[in-house]
Amino acid sequence: MADIEAEYKKIIRKYCRPNYKHLSIAFGSDSAHDPENEVIVSVKTENNKSVVKTKLMKETDGKTKYTDEYEFHLTYENNRWYLEQVYYVDEEGRYEGL
Repeated sequence: MADIEAEYKKIIRKYCRPNYKHLSIAFGSDSAHDPENEVIVSVKTENNKSVVKTKLMKETDGKTKYTDEYEFHLTYENNRWYLEQVYYVDEEGRYEGL
């Protein structure tokens, strides 16, 4: 468990602002993100803020369908992009995931 938390903190330090206050790690299922099956569906950038929307593709019965939707919120500052939050999105709302 300590190794997993150390890896998570390393990811937070790499992509988020210094001293970013993140949620605790939650276990219970496989990772929700998979670069092989998650596609970018839109990018909206205004000034130094950007929102990247993605959908995770899953295959059932030999058919590809989109299921989980996410929003990655980023801010450009000091010549780099910082990840501010990742939201899981469904018909009822947006939920923090970082």
